[in-house]
Amino acid sequence: MYHVKNDKRSVRSANLIYNALRGLMAQKDFEAITVTELVEQAGVGRATFYRAFDSIDDVLRLKCDQRFEELTRLMRAQRQTFSKAGGIQISPKLFLDFWYQNSEIITLLTQAYRFEYLLSAFVRLFRALFEQDITSLAPERFSEYILAMQTGAVIGLLMQWITDGKNIPSDEMADFLENTIVQLEKIHVKNTAG
Repeated sequence: MYHVKNDKRSVRSANLIYNALRGLMAQKDFEAITVTELVEQAGVGRATFYRAFDSIDDVLRLKCDQRFEELTRLMRAQRQTFSKAGGIQISPKLFLDFWYQNSEIITLLTQAYRFEYLLSAFVRLFRALFEQDITSLAPERFSEYILAMQTGAVIGLLMQWITDGKNIPSDEMADFLENTIVQLEKIHVKNTAG
């Protein structure tokens, strides 16, 4: 696990290590990167690395968690704004704009085959934002399955979009998602009514 202190020096060292890891991952497979070459590339000592991280994986996990904490704050603020206006939804545009600007960590995690970090980060995000909504959809014993469905769909969509070079603007992708959700809801209502 990572254990970066909240002081300037520790944060700076963690950033140097992350940036070095990014550079090394552009040159070679994640599994081939060693702590020795990482600290050499970062210009920090091994002791500095091990004060902040237990393993190289933790460098990616830290950056992933930081991005998701930032996204959670943004989405909570937006949800609060929508709730005051009488709605409870969250715009896909904010979500996609965020990942348009911050897709690097998803790319690195995908490249390193560390999908479990994305999965757990998305589950935490959805749980933080939609816990009450999820429990109102189905009995509590199904809540983890609803989270799994949401997470799988979102990760799949983001990974495909990022893999395609984010070739569809986030506004257009958000419109597509909103329209698709509306169409799926209509199909569901039609099938359950008939």
